[in-house]
Amino acid sequence: MNVTLSGEVYVIQDEGMRVMADCDGSATAWTSLPRAARVAAVLAAFVLAACEPSTEVAPLGPAAAAQSFGLAGTNLRDGGISAGGALRVRFTRTLDVGSVGRRSVRVLRAGQRPIRKARAWVEGSTLVVAPPAGREFPIGEVLMLRVHGLPSPRAVRSMDGEMLSERLDLPFRAVARRRADLEGPRLVASTPSDGATGATPGSHVELRFSEPLLRGAIRRGQAVSLTVDREAVAVQTRISPDLTRIVVRPRRPLPPDADVVLSVRPTLVDTAGNPARAATIAFRTEATRLHRLTEEFITTGQSDPEGTTAGWADPRHPGYLVARAGRLVWSASEHDGHPLELRPRDELLFQVLFPADAAPSGSASGMRLWFAGATPGSEVEAVAVLAGSSPLTGADPTFDANRVAADLRDVARTTEPLVVEITDDGLGYVDVPFQSPVRLVPGLGTLVEVRVHAGSELRLAATLDVEGLALVADAGVDRLMPAAALLVTGGAPRALSTWYDAGAPRPAWRSALVRRPPVRLDPGVMIEFQTTAAGPDGRPDVALASAWEADLSRVPGLRFVRFRVRFGGLGTGGDLPRLDTVEMPYED
Repeated sequence: MNVTLSGEVYVIQDEGMRVMADCDGSATAWTSLPRAARVAAVLAAFVLAACEPSTEVAPLGPAAAAQSFGLAGTNLRDGGISAGGALRVRFTRTLDVGSVGRRSVRVLRAGQRPIRKARAWVEGSTLVVAPPAGREFPIGEVLMLRVHGLPSPRAVRSMDGEMLSERLDLPFRAVARRRADLEGPRLVASTPSDGATGATPGSHVELRFSEPLLRGAIRRGQAVSLTVDREAVAVQTRISPDLTRIVVRPRRPLPPDADVVLSVRPTLVDTAGNPARAATIAFRTEATRLHRLTEEFITTGQSDPEGTTAGWADPRHPGYLVARAGRLVWSASEHDGHPLELRPRDELLFQVLFPADAAPSGSASGMRLWFAGATPGSEVEAVAVLAGSSPLTGADPTFDANRVAADLRDVARTTEPLVVEITDDGLGYVDVPFQSPVRLVPGLGTLVEVRVHAGSELRLAATLDVEGLALVADAGVDRLMPAAALLVTGGAPRALSTWYDAGAPRPAWRSALVRRPPVRLDPGVMIEFQTTAAGPDGRPDVALASAWEADLSRVPGLRFVRFRVRFGGLGTGGDLPRLDTVEMPYED
């Protein structure tokens, strides 16, 4: 589908359909496809709304909305929005949070150039798109909001798994004026504060500024410097989604009874390029053996993006972990990266059993496959997936035996090559959408059978199959788990943190403190903790991890700790459940 603006006339064209509308209140729609008649009427009403001084367009009535997943309205006035404001696009059904991201939703300038760092998030059935924090959309030019639909594997979905039937291209203009900014950012507050004498050992430092900051210097570690008892200490810095707060985590936890000095460097600048005013805070940590690792949910640095459906560092609620049902990536077994590869072959057949004891609630809307040796432009020729519930606790030695013990059905069969996406660490992956969701049954495992035509240059990534959950055709003596995961939507939200480093080989953990702001409806929250020791490379060794415990003081005294949160539900009434702070204390 293509949408263009020619003078005062909006034109929408697709195969078998053409819609024109102008600002005198007239619209014309032609279609040669009976099934497209309603779509043409919807689009005609939509483009007319760009010329009407209304705040929201509602071309679909309740009956039509119940029949299909698609556009229901926008907040455009006269075809434009405030340059620093948000574009709100309402759909006929609640959106799947996990299907909305920078690959599925883009804002394009002329020549199809994307506006980098444009933000997109979901509020029920509304997609909200805003300029990068602290910035504005370009003034005066026609921009395009692109929301991917079928046949793209990035298509935006509703919570019941239905994909947007076709790509949505929505033109709009930014109409506000920029104001000159000639003043640099000021440090307005810090935690601990300047001059504090009882700061908690092991805690991080939070800096709050008067205006949004530029990310570049923060990412390069050049924004601040820190010394402990006059010795320079390396730090990790992260910035909040609103760009006004920096979290500084020392590479080794702050010791007790120590003098700490943190300085803000002039390489820190605001979004207009003005350097920050010089500032220094000094404080002393408490003389105690009690340390605290603290998570205040200001940034996403400690979140596991593949195990989290809650809104960690939600752009509307920075500083809280907000519960929301979205998409998570569920792997059959935990692993630390994908260092292994399956043998190269043109066609690969394998089965993976996703065990019942780790199953999240909800339904699987697709599958993710990781590949080694992928380069930009690599393609997977074809993928076919069978999936269904199974009472098995481990994979049987034959494909037929596993099939008999599972309720398998055909859920995915691609008709065109899938383009491989490349992660920041160089690993490639493709997402294979299911034609219909696979419901995850409590107490039952889920078996998937996958046939992949990847070509000779791609090899499916893998890990050791220590739990016997996989079966790979022609694998020989190799016991490997193909790097495949289910994309799970719906159900109760949950969150999983990454590992925190206590800095002590045998810390004595105490009971954790979890703070929660008041909400009108409390659906119940369960939080658990796990510890592990360091491996030969000094990183957390997942294979040595303890069992999950509800009481932090009951876990083994191992160096690294993490937590997971499970919410009883989302509830009703508008207030989503959320967490404020998690403190994990220990004695060295």
